[in-house]
Amino acid sequence: MIIYTNILLICIAILPKINIISVIKNATGIRIEDLLIAIYILLEIVTTIRNRKTKNTSKDFAKILKAFSIYFLCVTISSIYGVINGWVNPLVTLLYLIRKIEYFCMILIGFKYMNKYKNFDKFIKVADLVVIVHFIFSVLQLGGIMGSFNAGEAKETLTQGRVSSTFNGAYEFSAFLLLLLPVYLNKILNLKEHKVKNYILVGMIVFDILISESRSSLLIGAFIILLMILKAKKVTIQKVVQRSFLVLLALIVIIVGISTNNINLERFENLSINSIIEMLKITWEYKSFDNYLATGDWYGYSPYTLTDITNMGIDASLYVRISHWMQMIDGLIESPIVGLGASISGTAADGNYIRILCESGILGFVMWCNLLICIYKTLKDENNSAKTISKYAFISIVIGAVLIDIFEASKVMMTFWFMLGVTYAYTSIEDVKNESK
Repeated sequence: MIIYTNILLICIAILPKINIISVIKNATGIRIEDLLIAIYILLEIVTTIRNRKTKNTSKDFAKILKAFSIYFLCVTISSIYGVINGWVNPLVTLLYLIRKIEYFCMILIGFKYMNKYKNFDKFIKVADLVVIVHFIFSVLQLGGIMGSFNAGEAKETLTQGRVSSTFNGAYEFSAFLLLLLPVYLNKILNLKEHKVKNYILVGMIVFDILISESRSSLLIGAFIILLMILKAKKVTIQKVVQRSFLVLLALIVIIVGISTNNINLERFENLSINSIIEMLKITWEYKSFDNYLATGDWYGYSPYTLTDITNMGIDASLYVRISHWMQMIDGLIESPIVGLGASISGTAADGNYIRILCESGILGFVMWCNLLICIYKTLKDENNSAKTISKYAFISIVIGAVLIDIFEASKVMMTFWFMLGVTYAYTSIEDVKNESK
């Protein structure tokens, strides 16, 4: 299954999102990696039935499985309730539920893969290839030589005019890169591998995030760099030099990122307390869940255009997000405990936590938070390189999910859950080695 999994990883990490089966009322459709994951799981089920013996070699995996199962039960109940009330389409909602299972199954695939591979350092070298390939694609897009990919189709121009490599959008591309950033920061800071290659790969990742023009990822990337510096142990002259370099890199990311994204102080004037209060009043006054269901309009029945909102001194970008949140919250008021159903947010909510709250209610949201806490607790071992990498990748996702639907971004989540499975398997292997000594 090693070769099979390698093909799956290439599809997820490098190939564009090209639909092989279109789905009504769902822009994402079914892709090659979806079929590969389904086949893999079916083969695992058949193998398990034939062998009739299963060994749970990871307590961490067992904890996450339990937490996920409880959350998934909650969101399934919410979805059934949402379908009964006519809030969500049954077919689309079913696809959203299947996707959640699909993402989680990547833990199993990663776990099995590392148990057979048994060499974490060699496995990490695969990340080198992924970073280099996306760097090449990004440069080609930046130079206008290569187009982009969106909604399962190849485009001659860039999606929203921004570099996104083979991903559907710049936000997903940059979030994916943040998963790989801790791999090389960990090598530079904590291990004995002080190769120039690791600095170059960090530079490639940072450069790609810069040209993707994702402001949230720029800030999160700088934060992860600084956080890993503070957590790194053993202060030596060499470590001081390394940390100084990375601090400088973090500052460059912020400064260059702000300048290249044409952010100026005038924009922040529209984020004053008074303007935010006024925006909340407008979005609350014109919220309409019924109108949202009927038209899919994020703005309720507001008479204001985005031009009007900007002229009123209100930040248009934040207004778009909060307007959508208000439509869903208006519906949540009708079903606060169990929520409205898994597909209520549509393709995006621009805020993953609001999305989860509205789709699964207070009960599901609490269970989701419990899942996140369980994941973090399993990654707290600072002496385990795999756990360190996954922990900081996890932190970048948790922060980014405030304003972006990262937990719904397929390439990002398939990769992260796979990393988690690899981490748990590697930890089990190391525990066995330590016990045998």
